[in-house]
Amino acid sequence: MEDLTRQLRSLAAPVLAVVLACVATILIWPLGQPAPFVPFIAAVILGAWLGGLRGSLVTTGLSALVLIVLHSLQTPGPVESTQDFTLRLALFAFMGVAAGYLAMQCQRAIGAHDRLQHTLASAGEAWIFTDNEGRVTFLNSLAQSWTGWSLNNARMRPLEQLFVLLHDGSRERVSLNLAEVLRQRAPQTLPPDALLLSAGGSAIPVEGAIRPIQNAEDQVVEMMLTFRDVSASRRAARELAEREARL
Repeated sequence: MEDLTRQLRSLAAPVLAVVLACVATILIWPLGQPAPFVPFIAAVILGAWLGGLRGSLVTTGLSALVLIVLHSLQTPGPVESTQDFTLRLALFAFMGVAAGYLAMQCQRAIGAHDRLQHTLASAGEAWIFTDNEGRVTFLNSLAQSWTGWSLNNARMRPLEQLFVLLHDGSRERVSLNLAEVLRQRAPQTLPPDALLLSAGGSAIPVEGAIRPIQNAEDQVVEMMLTFRDVSASRRAARELAEREARL
């Protein structure tokens, strides 16, 4: 019963879109002219956006029925022939199916992105993407938390502006050498004593690497920085070294 109710609710938006298209048609359509498709095209796009493939198919089907009725109501005059109307209706149906398919693929891509981000976040992995000039294009929630930069504020800024690394002992700045990553087209590991200095001033021991991402033409189009918090392991190593030094 709950599944049926959920499915009916999901169809509310497509049905409402068709109703609004009907109202718009009544307001703008002279009966002596061919039935306008534009309001129903807008309804199909809205149905696909809100309901994916199912929403698009429902909106397309209902709109097609309404358009057939409107065509039958045409008064004598410069009306559209049945052949021309059928051709337009077929193109409209094709567009509706295509819009639904594209919406479905977009929803799948968004879902895959969300699952990947959830998986990496669960594994304690932060990641930052840059273009081939080292400007930030994306960072996940962990990276935002640890660097202190939101995605909106970080986008298109130089990576070294928000990913500030220091050596643990000397507190000297670590250069990321992005040009070297591009030249060698090979991953570059972060220093073993790296500390990430957040925008708020806190320092987090991290380990990770910068990797180039190449396209089908073997050109570097992006770089991906992955890193994780290693506070616990580095603290344990320091305590072990201190115990060994006391022996």
